[in-house]
Amino acid sequence: MHGVKLQSSVFEIVEKIETFQEQSDLERYLSEELKNLGIDNFGLSEFGGVPVDQRVYLDQSANDEWKQAYFQERLERYDPVVLELYEGSSGPIYWDHLVQRYEPQSKPWDVMNRARLMGFEQGVSFPIKGSGGQLACVSMLGPLAKEGGLACRALDYVAIYLYRQVVSLSGRPDWSGQKDLTERERECVLWMTHGKSDWETGEILNISQHTVRTHIRRSMVKLGVFSRVHLAAEALRQGQIRY
Repeated sequence: MHGVKLQSSVFEIVEKIETFQEQSDLERYLSEELKNLGIDNFGLSEFGGVPVDQRVYLDQSANDEWKQAYFQERLERYDPVVLELYEGSSGPIYWDHLVQRYEPQSKPWDVMNRARLMGFEQGVSFPIKGSGGQLACVSMLGPLAKEGGLACRALDYVAIYLYRQVVSLSGRPDWSGQKDLTERERECVLWMTHGKSDWETGEILNISQHTVRTHIRRSMVKLGVFSRVHLAAEALRQGQIRY
């Protein structure tokens, strides 16, 4: 999909996500929109920082056999995606790359292989961390999930907004920070959102690359986020920048 068209579609989707009052309606809408972009299934799970009975969950896959096996056998303990989350991964986790990291017949390899045999291929998972220690993951399956680059970054935005809205609909307190960014911080975050490097942003604003990094880091602390993609999404959501 052409980058500009994809970006436009994603921003329309994330704006719409926040309008839903029922999770079932949100799931139906997002399922249709993501299929149009090349995502066949998606799911959301929380793994830490939240009491088990308060964790949010969403699964659009139709494979009940896999769901049953996953929970009854507690495959979460060996799921390579979950292991990556607990190791602190902050970037997209591509499933086909994970398989190559483990020895054949090992438990993590077996989990991925069983998932593949049940039709779960071409997947990518997006780690999400909250300032209160929450650890969650949104996974997406389909042709677009393997493209990387702009496509992956766009899907990461959708993942963040989806998680926030599902948590909001659950009635749990919001984990984000709500502190105003300074004018210079907003400028740095805005150019970062436009894909500029720290050096390029520094050239545009006539400040050093180090100063740009400092503004970005302080902005992340203020908004309670742990990655640059999450920073951009949260600053946009709060209206502190406009794309």
